[in-house]
Amino acid sequence: MAGNELAARMELCRKCLVLRGPFFDSHNGCERVQRCGCEPRQPLWNAFDYNCAAELCRCCAAHVIRCGSKWSIFFCDACKRQVVAYNGAVGWKAIPIGRHSMMNGVALNTGDAGKASARSAYARDLSEVFDRIDRLERFHRAQVRRIVSSIETPGPTVPVPHYIEHATRSLPSGEAVFAAIVTGMGVGASSPSGSP
Repeated sequence: MAGNELAARMELCRKCLVLRGPFFDSHNGCERVQRCGCEPRQPLWNAFDYNCAAELCRCCAAHVIRCGSKWSIFFCDACKRQVVAYNGAVGWKAIPIGRHSMMNGVALNTGDAGKASARSAYARDLSEVFDRIDRLERFHRAQVRRIVSSIETPGPTVPVPHYIEHATRSLPSGEAVFAAIVTGMGVGASSPSGSP
């Protein structure tokens, strides 16, 4: 099930900028309700690493992506292609691709775990990944806030289909969106040659 379809009955909370509402959990074969950050936490759902099934792409903020796993990707397919191309061109994971450190090229080899220098390098690299994820989250929240503030319908939430339609209509070109994330992440002024 595609992200936009999964979140078709959800709403975007204007306060915390997180999706909330009902969805069908196909893994467990039941209806669930995803809560936003303004609501009390629930016990962890079966087969999820965190209680979230749908969220917005961290780059364009105009597509819903599936999530819930520590291995979930932060981006829709179009934005992911640009992030992967950019990271490949600069030779490191300048823009985090997902939550897990290994997805961002950071891991501690068990053979090196006994070496203080390897542990120190791992800690440094892990700290850098967390810092870049924090930067990405700030950029994402600013994108979503900009889009939702231009939607004039009243109320504390915006239905996801309405938000997506508005965001897609107001979205600049893919190149402009990607240039904004590169600048917002503080990793350079332009995308590398050859990126989409």
